[in-house]
Amino acid sequence: MKVIWSLAAMLILLLLSGCGSAPTDAKPEAEARPKAEPVDATFEVAGVKDSIVKIIGIIGSTNYLVDSTVSKAGMVHLKRDTALPGGLYFVLYPGNVVLQFLLDTDQTFSIKSDARDLFTMAKVDGSLDNSLLYQNLAWEQGFQGRLQPIDANFRALPESDPQKLVLKQQLELLVQERKAHIQTYKDKHPESFFTVYKLAGQNPELRDINRPDGSLDEEKRIFLYRNEFWDNTPLDDERILRTPIIVNKLNTYIMQITPQVHDSVVKYADLLIEKARVNKPMYKFIVNWIAIEYHKPKTMGLESAFVYLVDKYFTDQNAFWSTADELKEIRREVDEMRPSLVGKIGQDLTCTNVQGQEESMYALNAKVTILFIYNYECEHCQEQTPDMKKLYDQFHSRGLEVFALCTGTDEKEWRAFIQKYKIGSFHNVWDPQYKSAFYKRYHVDITPECYVMDANHKIVSKDLQPNQLPEVLEGLLR
Repeated sequence: MKVIWSLAAMLILLLLSGCGSAPTDAKPEAEARPKAEPVDATFEVAGVKDSIVKIIGIIGSTNYLVDSTVSKAGMVHLKRDTALPGGLYFVLYPGNVVLQFLLDTDQTFSIKSDARDLFTMAKVDGSLDNSLLYQNLAWEQGFQGRLQPIDANFRALPESDPQKLVLKQQLELLVQERKAHIQTYKDKHPESFFTVYKLAGQNPELRDINRPDGSLDEEKRIFLYRNEFWDNTPLDDERILRTPIIVNKLNTYIMQITPQVHDSVVKYADLLIEKARVNKPMYKFIVNWIAIEYHKPKTMGLESAFVYLVDKYFTDQNAFWSTADELKEIRREVDEMRPSLVGKIGQDLTCTNVQGQEESMYALNAKVTILFIYNYECEHCQEQTPDMKKLYDQFHSRGLEVFALCTGTDEKEWRAFIQKYKIGSFHNVWDPQYKSAFYKRYHVDITPECYVMDANHKIVSKDLQPNQLPEVLEGLLR
């Protein structure tokens, strides 16, 4: 693999920068909350060995080290002259013992427990949020103990078994019981951070919506679910960003319930990003998270969503977290990606072939052309070239041609590569002086790059390995 430039690394750094700093740009309502006091918290877990203990914070799905200290008899003291940002934190003891705690404005408290059962044996002093947290953790532990056996039996039974209906009713009752349990926190402690945190993680109910003929309207059902998905999540509350909730909900909302086609992705990304503008750190995180997902998307062709996001949000006005140089680099790669997105007409390349003559890719007049861009030093290119040769041998008689462009500048190495991998039947070319400007015409951030074009030179596939292409070619070469 030969990496030309890693935009994803830059985006991740931008996304996580400042993750351990104090909260900024708090929502207006938060101004009424008392200023957070310096943290002075003690944690004690019986039954763990003396060792170095780490205190971990979280932003999105990424953990960061807050502090580390030596634990004696399970005792840890976290004391600072300043407050820590509100959010969820973890004390990591040896033996995979993890004590979690919430921080808001009141940061003076203690939690004692036992490694044998952290949740039910926990005793909290001085923190309503953490008292509620451990009450809920203990309740959830017991609830899951009742739910899981019933759910496992339900899944194991065939649809025709009458016992399945009984188990379904039991599961529905348990779901209602859990909803009622969560409602008690909203009723009794509506202002506590724990309640905000707990409610923020709840997804809307997936309602049964029927058509006039009585059949389930699955499309409308998902539409309503998606539209209500963020109703319980206060995007103006930066504390929620320092919990797993935002990333978990992003994964569900963007990657699972949004159709993975360009128009749907950008539509629902726009709706969410505009909602998130109420809090700058939240807005920054969501914009960068979605951009990272579609920089190298799981669904072929959705780089177009990344290009859209950069065009709209990575501007001087919107990307307040980035320097001018960072924005320039991000937009530079997008401009390189733009001409060779799936669905675009691939531009012609004229390069020097092994006979020393200029050869045009368009001149091949093939039913399907694969533009295979590689480097003889690239290990992945060396691995995939034999598979590309097999693919060529399988489909050449049906109209496939391979335009193999080497990015290296050593002619001897280039010719040796062609001979070694027996790809003389390809249209082998190189461009050591970059006369064809292939980097501007086709996005090459990592080799090998593989573009599949139809008879009209429209790009129908990219970024797939040769062993993933037979199905694509079968559809094009019928």
